[in-house]
Amino acid sequence: ILRGDRYSEFPVAYTNFCRAVELDAHFANPYVGLLELALRETNPEVQGSQLDLRLIARRLRDLAPGLAATYCARSIISYYDLDFPTAKRYGLRAIAANRGYELGHTWYAFLLLNWGWPAEARAQTEISCRLAPAKSVVYRGFGNACYAARDFTNAIKWYRKALDVEPHHAVAYNGI
Repeated sequence: ILRGDRYSEFPVAYTNFCRAVELDAHFANPYVGLLELALRETNPEVQGSQLDLRLIARRLRDLAPGLAATYCARSIISYYDLDFPTAKRYGLRAIAANRGYELGHTWYAFLLLNWGWPAEARAQTEISCRLAPAKSVVYRGFGNACYAARDFTNAIKWYRKALDVEPHHAVAYNGI
């Protein structure tokens, strides 16, 4: 459901991840799913669940400290805490831990974009696109990089591509 960006089924994924945690709180994979779900645009049923990123990050750190998703979670928390050097360090560690993990590249692209490096963000987004070409968030990343570079024509083109993949992608609408 998550890998295919099937937004309408995110509540099912959320329920399944929570059930998996209930069955085995020491299994890292459901926490990875909850992390990825928390970062994607979701519908109100899942947003209302108040996914606790700090708790997810702690559980991943305890259960699977070397996992790419764990480094992503730690980078996200550091970013939210405005500790940008640590966010960058964990972002790079996520990529080093698993170069094939789309979220590692997508998250690092987000960091680069917010720190004023749209060309570098685009390069990371290109990697994300090779890894997960069916994800709307990847096309939104291209749109965001073009927007930050003041290339509004191409930004709109990429945001429309994101909407082709997921018609309810609010960030793409905002970008347009």
